Amino acid sequence: MNGLRLPAARRAPLLLLAITLAWLLAAFLLRDGRAVGLFHDDGIYVAAAQSIANGDGYRIPNLPGELWQTKYPVLFPALLALVWKLFPVFPANAYAFQALVTLFGAALIPLSYLVARRLFRMAENPALAVAGLLAASPWFLGLTRWVLTELPYATAAIGALLLCERTFAAAGRRATGPALLAGLAVAAGCLLKSQGIALAAAVLTLLLAQRRWREAAGFFAGWIPLPALGLGWQLAHADPAASPLLDYYLSYRSSMLDFAAGGGLGQAATTAGTAVAVFAQNLGRALLHFSTFLALPEAMPGGLRATLIAALLAAGLALAWRRGARLTALFFLYFLASTLVMPWEPLRYLIPLLPLVLALAALAFESAALRVAGRNAPDGEIVRRRMRLARSLALGVGLVACAIGLGREALTYRPAAVPEYVQWSAPWRDWQGFAETIDWLRAHTRPEDVVASPLDPFYYLHTGRRGVRYWFHNPQTYFYPAHAAPQLGSVAEIAPELRRLGVRWLIREPALQDFYAESAAADALALELVASPLTGGRLVFRSRDAGHFIYRLDWPGAPDGVGFPAGGVAPVAGPRPAPISIARGPGAR
Repeated sequence: MNGLRLPAARRAPLLLLAITLAWLLAAFLLRDGRAVGLFHDDGIYVAAAQSIANGDGYRIPNLPGELWQTKYPVLFPALLALVWKLFPVFPANAYAFQALVTLFGAALIPLSYLVARRLFRMAENPALAVAGLLAASPWFLGLTRWVLTELPYATAAIGALLLCERTFAAAGRRATGPALLAGLAVAAGCLLKSQGIALAAAVLTLLLAQRRWREAAGFFAGWIPLPALGLGWQLAHADPAASPLLDYYLSYRSSMLDFAAGGGLGQAATTAGTAVAVFAQNLGRALLHFSTFLALPEAMPGGLRATLIAALLAAGLALAWRRGARLTALFFLYFLASTLVMPWEPLRYLIPLLPLVLALAALAFESAALRVAGRNAPDGEIVRRRMRLARSLALGVGLVACAIGLGREALTYRPAAVPEYVQWSAPWRDWQGFAETIDWLRAHTRPEDVVASPLDPFYYLHTGRRGVRYWFHNPQTYFYPAHAAPQLGSVAEIAPELRRLGVRWLIREPALQDFYAESAAADALALELVASPLTGGRLVFRSRDAGHFIYRLDWPGAPDGVGFPAGGVAPVAGPRPAPISIARGPGAR
């Protein structure tokens, strides 16, 4: 049996390689390029990448007027633009975009092992278990379908965290060169995701608290130029005259800033109370999401699960702090706080913390196992044997969980279905209705036409028709309180803006009822819009699954029924298509 054992120096790398390759194989076999654009944000990233690749600059080409992109940092779309250059045909290149995100995710698996092993000073087997549990997570695997920044940022942030912990580990060091390089590494994360500032804040907090002024100055000098350039770009290219319907695409003004700002001294208390309520509700949701990361049974009462996770993470953070991983603990708390203050459902934004949640939980369990092993033990050898057994069991649990998790997702995958949010299982709607809608738009609309739709970037990528969502973005009304009533604006407010943008077609999508928090309210608003005399809406298409409806907007008083914009966007030109009767997808009765 001894001859079958792996050499100690090779054991961990080989097991990490096996876990990573198994995860990559699952991601490859279960890939689905049709998902690209259905999240909405991912479609905006890919459309911006197309603009960069075509030499048109960092714009939002799916919007009327192709405005400058001033909301999202540029690095991720720039990486996607390189992919677009190599594979310039959509949707054939959708798999290449997903492959890029998947490679970032694969790198995160060994990085999670290094966090547990080097930063938390855990034994090898529990650290390997952390990597296995990460690979088994459906949230982690599911994100490979969505072209979003979460996995690239998580990899960049954990890599920069490891570098910073190593660079600033010795309190006596005063070298500015390594600090400057660490600042550059953290700045790269800021160009992937605005929340990257959380790691920079953690580093500066630690260095300033330890009075390490020279290193703090070096880090700041390395970090600040890139975020400052990004902020300067946003300020220089902001368009204050843009339609309020475009606020969501251009900045966080319609959510974060409006949410944070009171309407005067009289509203200050109300605004503060709302902020506290949002923070508290998001904290409860985050703890429940963390419990799903750790696979706690959902049959357990939510309050009990949240309490257990809070206690477990608190214990893990205290242990990490005592073991010297103070920067990691600060980053976890700062990033979590930055997520909780946003008026959004926090799940997606918590994904970058997934490796740390698993590692902190494993650290707490390892510490508890050590205490148990030391009870009633007559000598140290028995304690060591018990700990070896406990660590071997931890590794076994991690590897078995990895195998079961990947196998389950493979068995529940349906090739004919569109995936649900970030999970692979429980597909929510067949693809056919989307395909019928895409085909109809290509056949019956002109390339210059503007389409209002919940999935405007998705339809732009597939048809070339620019578009916009037909409601005002107020995310704080989508989730808070728990049973909120989304406030999307009125027909009297929205119809003039749609006309100003030259919108000719409006798509209702009941297929999305369970996908976005505001989906039901948006569908009801669409019905009001097309029924209003302000728009002259007329039904011209219905998909076979009754999940997609297209209406033509014949604006009253406009030449040829077209809503010419007041300015800023070129009017629709060219021959008008012949009158179209109500159509259904192929095979419809």
